[in-house]
Amino acid sequence: MPCANRKIRFGFTMIEIMAALSLLVIFFAASGEIFKSTVLLGSASQNLCDRASQIDSALHPLRTDVWNCRSMRVVDPRFIKLSLADGGNISWKIDSQNCVVRTDAAGHAERWDAIGAGWSFSTDNVSLSLSDGTPIPMRMISQILLAQSEQP
Repeated sequence: MPCANRKIRFGFTMIEIMAALSLLVIFFAASGEIFKSTVLLGSASQNLCDRASQIDSALHPLRTDVWNCRSMRVVDPRFIKLSLADGGNISWKIDSQNCVVRTDAAGHAERWDAIGAGWSFSTDNVSLSLSDGTPIPMRMISQILLAQSEQP
């Protein structure tokens, strides 16, 4: 027989509700931080991909020019002149705003904005080295100059 003095209570106590709300606040705070990190990572990844694409669009014509050049002269570490096999001259310059500028013999200029930060040119008379501040520079070889250097 149940005790008559004892009341049966249904529901939650205030402490149980506060504990549940505390757990929800912690969960939503952690979820918000994860979401924020994911958005920032996605943005950084897109920016890195865009920059890599811009750099590659500048390096492709530079590789082609070096591959076909019969002489190269570094005027200063941020300016190089190439004489091509067909007699044309191409110059590559990194200006004060770190824009890479390619100028052909006709004076037409192509420009890649703000990708040349830290870049510098050097040559060993067979290849062009492009340093971007990392320990290992990118080396582009002229097929003509390489063939001439290997002749006895």
